[in-house]
Amino acid sequence: LMQTLDLPEYKHWKPFFVTLLETAMRPGELQKTTWAMIQNLDQPERAVIALTARASKTKKARIIPMSPTVREIIENQKQFGTDANKPVFDTTNYKNITKEILAAAEIKEFWVRDTKHCAVTN
Repeated sequence: LMQTLDLPEYKHWKPFFVTLLETAMRPGELQKTTWAMIQNLDQPERAVIALTARASKTKKARIIPMSPTVREIIENQKQFGTDANKPVFDTTNYKNITKEILAAAEIKEFWVRDTKHCAVTN
Protein backbone atom coordinates (compact mmCIF):
# COMPACT_ATOMS: atom_id res chain seq x y z
CA LEU A 1 0.00 0.00 0.00
CA MET A 2 2.74 2.46 0.94
CA GLN A 3 4.64 1.75 -2.29
CA THR A 4 1.51 2.46 -4.31
CA LEU A 5 0.89 5.65 -2.33
CA ASP A 6 4.38 6.83 -3.34
CA LEU A 7 3.34 6.84 -7.01
CA PRO A 8 2.78 10.40 -8.30
CA GLU A 9 -0.92 9.85 -9.05
CA TYR A 10 -1.65 8.72 -5.46
CA LYS A 11 0.89 10.71 -3.45
CA HIS A 12 -1.84 13.16 -2.37
CA TRP A 13 -3.52 10.33 -0.44
CA LYS A 14 -0.50 9.08 1.53
CA PRO A 15 -0.89 11.54 4.44
CA PHE A 16 -4.53 10.50 4.82
CA PHE A 17 -3.70 6.77 4.95
CA VAL A 18 -0.71 7.21 7.26
CA THR A 19 -2.86 9.25 9.64
CA LEU A 20 -5.47 6.48 9.65
CA LEU A 21 -2.78 3.91 10.44
CA GLU A 22 -1.23 6.05 13.18
CA THR A 23 -4.42 7.16 14.95
CA ALA A 24 -6.86 4.23 14.55
CA MET A 25 -9.48 6.74 13.45
CA ARG A 26 -12.28 5.62 11.19
CA PRO A 27 -12.00 6.98 7.62
CA GLY A 28 -15.26 8.93 8.01
CA GLU A 29 -14.01 10.52 11.20
CA LEU A 30 -10.80 11.65 9.57
CA GLN A 31 -12.74 13.00 6.60
CA LYS A 32 -14.84 15.09 9.02
CA THR A 33 -11.83 16.37 10.98
CA THR A 34 -11.66 20.15 10.62
CA TRP A 35 -8.93 22.59 11.58
CA ALA A 36 -11.03 23.64 14.58
CA MET A 37 -10.45 20.15 16.02
CA ILE A 38 -6.65 20.41 15.82
CA GLN A 39 -5.32 21.52 19.19
CA ASN A 40 -1.90 22.37 20.60
CA LEU A 41 -0.10 21.75 17.33
CA ASP A 42 2.66 24.11 18.47
CA GLN A 43 3.25 21.94 21.57
CA PRO A 44 4.40 18.52 20.32
CA GLU A 45 3.79 16.67 23.59
CA ARG A 46 0.22 18.05 23.86
CA ALA A 47 -0.89 17.98 20.21
CA VAL A 48 -4.26 16.27 19.81
CA ILE A 49 -7.27 15.94 17.56
CA ALA A 50 -10.34 16.85 19.60
CA LEU A 51 -12.90 14.85 17.66
CA THR A 52 -16.40 16.19 18.21
CA ALA A 53 -19.42 14.00 18.84
CA ARG A 54 -20.79 15.16 15.51
CA ALA A 55 -17.73 13.85 13.66
CA SER A 56 -17.60 10.54 15.52
CA LYS A 57 -19.42 7.42 14.38
CA THR A 58 -20.28 6.63 18.00
CA LYS A 59 -21.53 10.20 18.56
CA LYS A 60 -19.11 10.58 21.46
CA ALA A 61 -16.43 13.24 21.53
CA ARG A 62 -12.91 11.98 22.17
CA ILE A 63 -9.32 13.15 22.22
CA ILE A 64 -6.87 11.50 19.83
CA PRO A 65 -3.18 12.08 20.62
CA MET A 66 -0.89 12.86 17.71
CA SER A 67 2.26 10.86 17.17
CA PRO A 68 5.23 12.86 15.86
CA THR A 69 4.43 11.47 12.39
CA VAL A 70 0.81 12.64 12.49
CA ARG A 71 1.84 16.01 13.87
CA GLU A 72 4.23 16.46 10.94
CA ILE A 73 1.51 15.44 8.48
CA ILE A 74 -0.92 17.95 10.00
CA GLU A 75 1.75 20.66 9.87
CA ASN A 76 2.27 19.91 6.17
CA GLN A 77 -1.48 20.04 5.52
CA LYS A 78 -1.46 23.71 6.58
CA GLN A 79 -0.23 24.61 3.09
CA PHE A 80 -3.75 23.88 1.78
CA GLY A 81 -5.41 26.31 4.20
CA THR A 82 -6.41 26.29 7.85
CA ASP A 83 -9.91 27.75 7.88
CA ALA A 84 -11.50 26.47 11.12
CA ASN A 85 -14.46 24.87 9.32
CA LYS A 86 -12.42 23.40 6.47
CA PRO A 87 -11.48 19.69 6.56
CA VAL A 88 -7.82 18.98 7.23
CA PHE A 89 -7.70 16.51 4.32
CA ASP A 90 -9.14 16.95 0.84
CA THR A 91 -11.04 13.72 0.28
CA THR A 92 -12.74 14.63 -2.96
CA ASN A 93 -13.66 11.46 -4.90
CA TYR A 94 -12.72 9.36 -1.84
CA LYS A 95 -14.67 6.19 -2.64
CA ASN A 96 -13.47 5.84 -6.22
CA ILE A 97 -9.85 6.71 -5.56
CA THR A 98 -9.50 4.35 -2.59
CA LYS A 99 -10.82 1.46 -4.70
CA GLU A 100 -8.32 2.43 -7.39
CA ILE A 101 -5.43 2.61 -4.90
CA LEU A 102 -6.22 -0.80 -3.41
CA ALA A 103 -6.53 -2.31 -6.90
CA ALA A 104 -3.22 -0.76 -7.99
CA ALA A 105 -1.58 -2.14 -4.84
CA GLU A 106 -3.10 -5.55 -5.63
CA ILE A 107 -4.67 -5.66 -2.19
CA LYS A 108 -7.79 -7.79 -2.06
CA GLU A 109 -10.32 -8.32 0.71
CA PHE A 110 -9.27 -5.13 2.49
CA TRP A 111 -11.41 -2.12 3.25
CA VAL A 112 -10.03 1.26 4.20
CA ARG A 113 -11.82 0.93 7.54
CA ASP A 114 -9.51 -2.04 8.23
CA THR A 115 -6.73 0.49 8.87
CA LYS A 116 -8.31 0.97 12.32
CA HIS A 117 -7.65 -2.69 13.11
CA CYS A 118 -4.12 -2.45 11.71
CA ALA A 119 -3.41 0.57 13.91
CA VAL A 120 -4.69 -1.18 17.03
CA THR A 121 -2.63 -4.28 16.22
CA ASN A 122 0.50 -2.16 15.68
